[in-house]
Amino acid sequence: MKEESGFHIDYEAIARVLSGEADAEEERRVQNWAQENHDNRELFASLKLMWEETSSEHFTTDPSFSPDTNAAWEKVKLKTTSPKSNIRPIRRWLQAVAAIIIFIAAGISYFRSLNQPPQMVEHKVDHTEKLALADGSVVHINSGSDIRYAKDFGKKDRKVELKGEAFFEVEPDTSKPFIVQSLDMDIRVVGTSFNVLANNPDSVVVSVETGKVEMRFENGFILLHPGETGVYYRNGHQLFKRGEIPVINQFWRDRRLVFRKTPLQEVIRIVNESYGVHIQLENPEMRDQPITVRFRDQDLQTVLEVLSATLNMQYETTGPDEFLLIRNTNE
Repeated sequence: MKEESGFHIDYEAIARVLSGEADAEEERRVQNWAQENHDNRELFASLKLMWEETSSEHFTTDPSFSPDTNAAWEKVKLKTTSPKSNIRPIRRWLQAVAAIIIFIAAGISYFRSLNQPPQMVEHKVDHTEKLALADGSVVHINSGSDIRYAKDFGKKDRKVELKGEAFFEVEPDTSKPFIVQSLDMDIRVVGTSFNVLANNPDSVVVSVETGKVEMRFENGFILLHPGETGVYYRNGHQLFKRGEIPVINQFWRDRRLVFRKTPLQEVIRIVNESYGVHIQLENPEMRDQPITVRFRDQDLQTVLEVLSATLNMQYETTGPDEFLLIRNTNE
């Protein structure tokens, strides 16, 4: 069917106009056609009314939904060719057109829903926080960190985005791997516990306590086992696996510090940062002295006494929260 304006009745174009999907040129052409004569105006008005009465909110967004225009036509044919039908031909024709318009619009509504970004939930914390996710997984978030995930987390997949540091205790689910996205790489697990340190814009450090963790970037990946650590360097797009690491700093989560042959200056730096104090060495030559020690939920005095005894030193209080490790004078 063709009008003098040269516009073929394009029901998909009409559906896009009614659903707000048409561009300015397409909408202009449809409106020009609708104003061409009385029949066009009546047809467009009828279709618009039917569209408004069957709004997009009635259409499902179920991924299994697929508009079947052929089935729609068959149903319309049965109705319009029935001997019992006393509907005027023009009304039967409008009914058929409306059925097709509705199915096309349903398809537009469905595909539009696919293109909409998921609604996100964001947690920005200025103190340590424990977060329980819908799948049963637990995330311990360090202060100054930011974690984001979809509002329907766990229904289709289990993805979170992390900036900062967090410790994950992941509920096992082989059908939906748990994925932590940080910088431009993925950390993928099924069920495990691990720490992610991503407060540096150039690197991500993953330390595994239980289970297995996969660090993946583009086509490269490494698989980490308990006690291993993986590091991703963004600048060179490189992934490295380390064995036993010299420091496990979980003081922010459970007041736990583990040092394995760690240089003394690094031990002092981490203790200072964890307890909010200022410890100094009297003898700079001791800075590289390796030390192996473990602390868990101990007060500062105990830490100072253990360090002093381990190194055959003693400590003095030099001011509020200020201490000096000195040579043992009792020898």
